[in-house]
Amino acid sequence: MSITPSSERAGPGPGADAGSPLSVELARARWLRWLGVGLAALVLLLVLWALGLRPAGVDRPTILLVGLLVIAALYGLQAVVAEWWSRRLLRLSAAQEQRRHDLAQEVSRLERVDLAARHLADAHTLSEAADRLRSAAQRLVPSSHSAVLLRAADDLLLAVEGEDDGSWPGIGGGAADVASRALARGAPLRWSQGGGADNLSIAPRLAVPLRNSAEVVGVLVLGRGPGSPSFTHAEQRALERLAPHGGRALARAVPDGDQTTAPDPFGPPADAAAEMPSLETVDLAVLVPAIADGPIGADGEPARRVVVLAPTPTPIHTDPVAVASALEELLRCVHEHAPTAAAMAIEVLAFDHQAEIVIAHGGGVLPDELLDEPRSDAPGALALRPAFAALGGTVSVRDRSGVPQVRVRLPTSGRGTDDAAEVAAVAEEAAAG
Repeated sequence: MSITPSSERAGPGPGADAGSPLSVELARARWLRWLGVGLAALVLLLVLWALGLRPAGVDRPTILLVGLLVIAALYGLQAVVAEWWSRRLLRLSAAQEQRRHDLAQEVSRLERVDLAARHLADAHTLSEAADRLRSAAQRLVPSSHSAVLLRAADDLLLAVEGEDDGSWPGIGGGAADVASRALARGAPLRWSQGGGADNLSIAPRLAVPLRNSAEVVGVLVLGRGPGSPSFTHAEQRALERLAPHGGRALARAVPDGDQTTAPDPFGPPADAAAEMPSLETVDLAVLVPAIADGPIGADGEPARRVVVLAPTPTPIHTDPVAVASALEELLRCVHEHAPTAAAMAIEVLAFDHQAEIVIAHGGGVLPDELLDEPRSDAPGALALRPAFAALGGTVSVRDRSGVPQVRVRLPTSGRGTDDAAEVAAVAEEAAAG
């Protein structure tokens, strides 16, 4: 059974007969009022007729008394009906006013979604897009904290920090669990979870998948503190209208961070030009999965679950032997550092002028000093940072909201080794001159 998002279902909207229930009830009340007046007039006419005929055995005071009693009964009945009808009209008027208020809120939400969509269209980096998405979501739906989680593997979500340098509250395990459930369903999920039996310990949460066309690229999670009111259908519908704009912004955003390190303008000496390696086109989307499927453990077999995401070809112009050796040494280093039971997610991304490889793993952040020196227990091992620097790239470690990562950036044009070769040729010509 397919699940239709609330954004595609018909919401409350004004129609041609928006005020018809109240107008119909007013017409009925007017009709009943004139009906009571007509009956009273009819009784008065009967009394006058009886007084004029003077039936035998009936005196005039009796006729007047009966006529007055009947008219009083009619007016009393009309008063009771009018009171009941007025209460009914008040209820209908309150319901119509509430409907008008809901429609005004819906229009206001749509205007804020339109403004947020325009702001998201101008976002260029992941942190900027995530920050704008979280701010727009909290303006649409009041909440105490929010998070944007990107889909890094089949069932692995990585939090994206915003421009506030990570000072926003942590999402917690409960929010991550709700995000995973929404990712598995492919549909929004409202959830209330608490640590006690009373209602004050329940913390409401709302998770909405972020889609780029048919692909789910992440999840937006909003949460409120214990004892706060639960998220409503209208709030969920507002976030569903915002989610496609956020998904497209995240899909086209460029990962943030430092730019690729520029190569040293003073290249190798002239006699090293003959030792420059031959450059070839290497597709990282093919090379990285092949290395990950190979023997990266000490016993010659992978000892963990490794998920590789390489959706698009990522060709770079570089030394194939050097880049393969550097990536093998990096995966082996991460493999030895992370716990055996922890999974590893590797994502290969292609951009205009550089390629990026992000390795998410367990066991805490990889010590930075391991990147500067070769492993002492492996003779002939590479020093990772100098090895990637020789390819014109960089390697760094970081903690993304509790998820340790290793990030490698490589130029797509292989300009690190190309520039070195050009500098060597110029130095050789200068020496000959």
